Amino acid sequence: MFDFIKNAKIKKENIEIYYNDLLRKELSDEFLSNQDNNLLNLYDKVGTINTNVKILMISNTNNTLDELRFADYVYRSTGYDACIIIGNVSDKDFQIILKYVDVKKIYSTCNHKDINNIDGKLFKIKNMSFLIISEKFISQRDSISYFNDLPAANTLITYNNKYENNNGGLFGINYYLYKNKTNYFIHYSSLNKQYKSTMQNGTMEISTYDYEYIELNK
Repeated sequence: MFDFIKNAKIKKENIEIYYNDLLRKELSDEFLSNQDNNLLNLYDKVGTINTNVKILMISNTNNTLDELRFADYVYRSTGYDACIIIGNVSDKDFQIILKYVDVKKIYSTCNHKDINNIDGKLFKIKNMSFLIISEKFISQRDSISYFNDLPAANTLITYNNKYENNNGGLFGINYYLYKNKTNYFIHYSSLNKQYKSTMQNGTMEISTYDYEYIELNK
């Protein structure tokens, strides 16, 4: 029992040292690109989650929604628990969305008179916790301190991607995903491509574009 308490204290101290170093160091691309192993050693792998959530994800449609195609897609995506909207979505797009999607199921970071903006607010769907962030950042250091202060969620949704080999992503997202053992990370695809991959700690990354039916923990 004593060894467990001692080891837990050492680990906590190591985490504090690592975080403080991040805020002091020069955060070069070379340094940031080699941090996954350090983060995994500090925070371990994600755990399991015992609920299933079906999402209609809409991202950055930017005035391009085709009503007939969208209506058909929503009709075929029956049984979704929530519709989550991020990025640049025009009033014209929203008019189409609201024709076919139950407004009570919509969660969005977009400013629209008929929809509550939940940017930065923790919420739950079927006992799975979600956090959606659209914050813009000046530097990697700003992103680290910002994401460090956010509440833990099973699913993080952002417009930005995580940091990976100087791809324009935010290292603060990497830090958050490891620190909170986040099960799912959903983000807009700057490559205009839908794909999935698994991080070293077990977090499932889902890159989404346009609109997509996503089932979490199926």
